[in-house]
Amino acid sequence: VFCSPLKRARQTAAVIAERLHRPVHVLDELHELDVGDLEGASGPAAIRYWRSVLDDWARGKRETRFAGGENHFELTARVERSFALLRAHAGAGPVVLAAHAGLLRVGFCNLATPVPPVDLAIPNCSVSRLELGEPDRPFQFAYWAQANFLTEHTSAEKP
Repeated sequence: VFCSPLKRARQTAAVIAERLHRPVHVLDELHELDVGDLEGASGPAAIRYWRSVLDDWARGKRETRFAGGENHFELTARVERSFALLRAHAGAGPVVLAAHAGLLRVGFCNLATPVPPVDLAIPNCSVSRLELGEPDRPFQFAYWAQANFLTEHTSAEKP
């Protein structure tokens, strides 16, 4: 079980790892998108700026960076380092990853097929399944951002 160093990902990984009787491995490379000076900002202007950077990336302007943060190339390189480690561990059986929507949406889309849309909403606690692929696209998405189990699980627990 691998996770981001952020608290919410470590907590999620801990719950999964306990159930699977596996250790948790924290990977610094899996931290959320580094938005630099935008970190902690809110409001319409912050949202417009965030969206403008992601829109640039979607239009192929991947050198655009968040002021004080990272650009698409840096994000992708970080995710590729993480995926190389995950791929190395995949030979020992399934790998579970607790990470962040921004990282998955922007970074992982460069490493898997079919490529999910960059704008695809990823609900909290959703599950995506990736399987080993070809060297140029090391993973293939079996399914992406499934969250139907959340409703079923919640409903099943209600009296």
